[in-house]
Amino acid sequence: MRINLSTNGIKNFYLGTDLHVAAINGDLVEVERILAEHPEQYKQITRSERGGWDYVRLSCSRATALHYALIQQWYSIAERLLQHTDCPIIINIANSAGASILNLIVLLPDREQALNLAKLALDIKGIQVNNVNSNLFSSPLYHASEMGNLEMVRLLLDRGADPNVVGGIHVRESLLNHLAEKLTHTDDIAKINSLNAMILLLIDRGADPKRFGQSGATFFDDVIGKKDIESKLDPKIKERLQDIWKISSAEEITKAKEIYWALQPFAPDTGESFQSPSLEDTALLVNLKKERKRAKRSDYDCTVLYDREHRFIYQICKTTL
Repeated sequence: MRINLSTNGIKNFYLGTDLHVAAINGDLVEVERILAEHPEQYKQITRSERGGWDYVRLSCSRATALHYALIQQWYSIAERLLQHTDCPIIINIANSAGASILNLIVLLPDREQALNLAKLALDIKGIQVNNVNSNLFSSPLYHASEMGNLEMVRLLLDRGADPNVVGGIHVRESLLNHLAEKLTHTDDIAKINSLNAMILLLIDRGADPKRFGQSGATFFDDVIGKKDIESKLDPKIKERLQDIWKISSAEEITKAKEIYWALQPFAPDTGESFQSPSLEDTALLVNLKKERKRAKRSDYDCTVLYDREHRFIYQICKTTL
């Protein structure tokens, strides 16, 4: 998001330098002059802003001239500043909003320019690819995934980004779970395809579908049997998860039905007219992760019958089969 900031505001309120002013104004000639005559300004940051949630103030505080150029989307100036010999010194600085330089690059609207700048940044010695800040920003990979930028996601993963990353302060959720949630809330075919491609890539690169998210559920828990998600899921994802996701055999269904009927009198909120699920409706038998430990410190080493229409069967058999 571009911001309006006067020279007076930069120099007097944020205590910025002439280089900050030139960077935010998009003046490449002036940037080159200042770098030649006052090279020390390259490493200087504006004063820190503490407290409050004003995005402009937080973005402009504790920021380098490179931050300013990226905020204003001056691509040629950002490229020049990324190529500076002192860039390793400033590359991991996050402004008061929590945005690192790589964060701001990933969030640029021009994807081709963003990809080119990201490649430059990722070549800088010492860059922290998994930088996660506690303020307004998550990791670069998290933001790239949210934006549906598959090429950026692939680049970040190639350079060591953690596919099991958890979001920042506003989205304290594992990335796979977060993408599953986004899949729930869209019927747009292009977005569904993009999310599936993202999920598939992350799983192929080591994202753990059995890792617990903020709610205590895994990605697998979040998608299994939920019509608004599972029906949108690429079959290739199920193939990748075949060790924990398989179609029920007739024998397994029969056994599960016997257990169901034995437990039926003890099931809560179940009327006498409740019918056993048909073989057709009984969709999946799931091998859950062995030795799962939930909040109650219970270990799970079991198979689970899941029926799309009768969710409580899943809950009963989850702890019984």
